[in-house]
This record gives sequence, structure tokens and C-alpha cells, in this order.
Amino acid sequence: MNPQFYPAAMERLFAAGAADVPAIIEADVPSSLTLDGLPRTLAVRVANYSAKEMVDLPVVLTLGDKAVDTQKVRIRPGESVPVRFRTTFKQPGDNPGTIAAGKAEAALHENVFYFNARVIPRIRVAVLTGGAPVAAGAAGASTPASDPGFFIEKALAPTADSPFSVKRVAAATATAADLEGCMVAIMADAKDVSADAVRAMAALLKRGGGILFVPGGSVEAEGFNRTFADLAPCKLRDLYKPPVRAGETPGLVLAKIDFEHPVFEVFQHPHYGDLASPRFRQFWEVGDSQLARVLARYEDGKPAILEREIGAGVSMMLTSPMDLKWNTMPLRAIFLPYLHQTVRYLAVRSERRTLYQVGDTLPVAEGGTLKDPAGKTHKADDAVAALPGFYALTEKDGGEPFQFAVNLDPAEADPTTVTADQLAAAVTSPQDVVVQALSGGESTSSDDREKSDRGIWWYLAAGLVLLSIAELFVANRTQRH
Repeated sequence: MNPQFYPAAMERLFAAGAADVPAIIEADVPSSLTLDGLPRTLAVRVANYSAKEMVDLPVVLTLGDKAVDTQKVRIRPGESVPVRFRTTFKQPGDNPGTIAAGKAEAALHENVFYFNARVIPRIRVAVLTGGAPVAAGAAGASTPASDPGFFIEKALAPTADSPFSVKRVAAATATAADLEGCMVAIMADAKDVSADAVRAMAALLKRGGGILFVPGGSVEAEGFNRTFADLAPCKLRDLYKPPVRAGETPGLVLAKIDFEHPVFEVFQHPHYGDLASPRFRQFWEVGDSQLARVLARYEDGKPAILEREIGAGVSMMLTSPMDLKWNTMPLRAIFLPYLHQTVRYLAVRSERRTLYQVGDTLPVAEGGTLKDPAGKTHKADDAVAALPGFYALTEKDGGEPFQFAVNLDPAEADPTTVTADQLAAAVTSPQDVVVQALSGGESTSSDDREKSDRGIWWYLAAGLVLLSIAELFVANRTQRH
């Protein structure tokens, strides 16, 4: 327990014995997602720490100021139950909301979970290829046979209102400016890559973006491994062509797919296509993949799709390019949803973190201001979250509105987790902390501190009385469990 928040924690502890307030002890909600119209799951676990059963307890999902769904649950004393909601986020940017068990206005905040689901309206993608694209209709214009980025661009941005904004870049001459603002970079069978582009991709992963490697015949394994040693999920070894058996269709299909992964979970539903429909006639064998997660394998067991978390982002590889000479994937119904899901998955980590706990320091840049749930304004050097609720961030240059959602530590909602030793440690914390806590957190002068020194024994005596009461309280609560 943080001594600086000790008075509030004590208040919640004793109030919990007098009020039958449920507690939300776990939550799983999206903090960032894309504007795709798909319903998302929000889940919480609600606990009953009281001595009586809770019947028809309403658990309410609210988005903005509107209650969008309510479920009623029954919880026996000392038990907890999961509650799940499915909803679609349609508002770009901030989507602040709450999940409240029981009456929100009666809360000591243990029964309310605050969240902010950030919706990315358009994902900026840089496709790095072996050469600059040629305008349609011009001599030597790009074709599926000559351009490794052809199918990628057509699938991501078929129309102007696509949720993806695609920028084609020649990998050999790409600069950091070419990747600025991009959330995902796709290496589409590019052999030569500028050092500036490599540094920009490293920065992209560091800040939470994603890279998709789709190496093809233009790539040379040794050079690839040297250039992308710290960026790719694995190394390339050799090109591999599965043997063709008489009477069988050439190529291997995907098998052992991780359908729990966000990229593939949509394929559990009808109308998204069969992932086993494409045939892969050639692909790269890979090595040094111990740190990578294999999301799909070919039917002979060789890795087909791999990912690795690097920095705050994700690096992913499909070991066969979007090329009809290598596979039939671009011609199958699964190609578009697979590519869309992959890019969305790689992009969402580029969004800033939205969930914090009381006591955390919120990331406020110099010159920015933060307004807490009580309406008080804080600067960058005073951005500690002292209250649960929503904190509105205003950047120095204005910028897009942003909200942090702050919750209590779920462990504090369980009275059985507060031991007598913890209470004693809080009561006997350094005197400056005790004086600050008992004086409402205001700074004290040297004269005031001398007066506090003379009166500190009074506070410690009072603390011992509270400690005795707390020990009885915790003992009684523990016996009920």
C-alpha cells in the first residue's frame, strides 16, 4: 500500500465493512483498436466481499454518457463472477467509458472500472519495394508479375475511403521522412534498403509500430540477415520448393494455425474464407526463430508466419511473398481479410497507453497540462494520478484530445489482502509522509515541522488505536472466508 494514499485506503477499508459494495477485481478491455465496424469483447470480474449474497446485481457498460448494455449477475459471499460485453466502437479517437457493478454513485471506486478505447480512424502504411512505382498506363507500369507490392497496395487501398493510407517507397532510397507518421512498414521483397530506412524502422518498433516482412526472390539471405538482424523475427536460410507428387496439386497449405491470435480469430467465423485454400509452391526456410512465436505452419511443419515483439512493437514475417509465381494467396478470398487483420494488429500498439493506476505518474510532455477528475489542473512535473477517473490531456501545441483512464489497484478492494503488518508499516512510515498525509498533502515549513515533531507521538498513538481496530476487522473478515 502506498503510504501517500494511506488515509484514502484506510477510509475505503473501514467503509467496506459497513457497506455491501461489490468490487471489480479484473478487467480486459481494448485500449486501442481500428475503425473496422467489428464488435469487441470487454470483460470484467466482479467480486462480493460482503457477508450476504448479491442477487440481480446490475453490471452496466457505459460509453461516453450513455449506458449501452446491462447484465445482471448473482454472486455468493466471498466469490466472484466474470461478466462480458460485446460492443462496436464507432467514434474515432477517444472512447471513454466505464463498467460499473451496482450503483456508480455509491462507489468508493472499487465497483467502477474506467477505460478509454482509442480508435484509429486511418492506418498509415509504408510499402517498401525494390523500385519506385510507375504510374498506371505508363510504359513499364507495375503489373502483378513485376511489382511485389502490387497486390498489397490493391488490397489495402482499393478506394479513396479505405481505412488504410498507403505510401509506396523505394527501399534503396527511402529516408526517415518517408516513414514519418507511419504505423506499419511492409518490406515487400526489397533487396537493397537504405541505412536511413533501417534506422526509421527500428524507431518505428521502439515506439510501438509494426513491420511485416514478405521476402521473395529478390532477397539474398545473407544480406537480409545482416541488415535486419535486430528487426526481423528470424533469419532466412534457403529457398524451398516442396516436392510435387504425381496426381497432387503442387504446393503446401497452411496448417497448425493459432486461431486465438488477433490476426486469425476472425477466420473462426463464416464468410471470411478458408485459410487452407492457398497453395504455397515456394517459400523461405528460416532459422534462429527461438525468440519468435510461430502463428502458422505449412503442412510439413515448416514455419509460415512468425512474429516477435521488439521494443514496444511487433515484427512479423510471411515466408512467401504476395506473388503468383510463389503462391495462390492473392487470388483467394482470405487474402484481403488476412492482410487487413495483420496491418490492424501491427498498428494498434503505436497508440499511446491509456490505462493507469492511482499513484502512477502520467506522461505529460513539457508545456502540456492535465485536468484531473476533480477539475484541478496539473503540469508535467505534477502529473501523479491521485484519484480514479478520467484525466484530460492538453498538449502544448493543442493537438488531438487525449484522455487517461485511472483506476484503483484491484488488490486494494480485497480486505483480506490488507495485513496488520501493512497497516503498521503505513502508520509508522517516515514522519514527513505521515505529516504530509495528515495535513492533506500540503508542504510544511521548518516551524510547522517542529510543531509536527512535538505532536507526532499523538498521531502514532492514534495510529495504534486504528491498527487495533483494523486487526479485529481483518480477523473477522478472514473468518468469513
